[in-house]
Amino acid sequence: MEDNCSMLTFSTRPPSVQQHLEALGFYGWIATITFAVATLILVALFILNVASFVRHSPPHRRLLLCWVTSFPLIISFLALMTLLIPRAGNLCDTVKQIFMPFIMMHFVDLTLNFKGGQSAALEDLLQSNTPMTFCLPPCCCLGLCIRQLDYTKKRLRVFKSLVYQMPLVQLTIIVLIVLLTEAEVIRRDKGPDGVFIFLNVLNIVCFCLAMWAFNIITRSFAPQLVAINFQYKAQLVGLGIALMKLQNFILVILSVSGVIPCIPPFTSRIVLQKTIDASLTLTEAFILGILTFVDYRKLDHQDELQPSGRRTSQQK
Repeated sequence: MEDNCSMLTFSTRPPSVQQHLEALGFYGWIATITFAVATLILVALFILNVASFVRHSPPHRRLLLCWVTSFPLIISFLALMTLLIPRAGNLCDTVKQIFMPFIMMHFVDLTLNFKGGQSAALEDLLQSNTPMTFCLPPCCCLGLCIRQLDYTKKRLRVFKSLVYQMPLVQLTIIVLIVLLTEAEVIRRDKGPDGVFIFLNVLNIVCFCLAMWAFNIITRSFAPQLVAINFQYKAQLVGLGIALMKLQNFILVILSVSGVIPCIPPFTSRIVLQKTIDASLTLTEAFILGILTFVDYRKLDHQDELQPSGRRTSQQK
């Protein structure tokens, strides 16, 4: 088995759809049919949510709601394509890794939209004496545990920037990995590569900073948005993205270290790693899609979150 796997390197062309399904055997057909049906269900749920947003939500909020609630559907579709078409795995994984930070960014925008914009949101935080706390995961594990810090316009912008940097950094790192791999600076078929490990560690650090800032912002507004179960909505997004990121990182490590086997003669460790990741992601996306649909259907269709007497000013 080890000798056969040594012939299937990172540069080996992935198998065709038929070859991959034959390698996976019974699981391949069952998984494809099951997850295809699950993805179609997510399509139907997303359409129902969009119809509800169009009927009941303010025009300035509809697009953000559609972005946030599309997360399970888009992730499920990309994972299904990775499972079914191994040769599209790298493309789908790239889009997935860039799309997830965009959802975090749009959720922060949605948070501020619920409060009438950044200026109105900051004013509410100051009037309610809401403190900024750093004691939130994942950076709280490093001892960053300042609990009583006043919000300012500059500090809010800094934490927004930490969330907003993630899509750009993610894209830059992925492009660098692809270019350096093509230039044979990164040699993933020769075992752990120093440059590859460094870029992935940098990616993790930037993601941790973005998730930390995301948690700080959403936790600050949670007490003021209890009416729409806001904290639960933030947890759906945050935990969903963190879980998918973590599992992808672990599976990459297992693949590079040789723990994940290959399936000769066509399916390499990398392809099987992406297949396992896609199967887990499809399961998670379906569960997340159901929870998202149920939660956003409960969203009050009134603009009760905009304090009376300030609705005009909040649109400025």
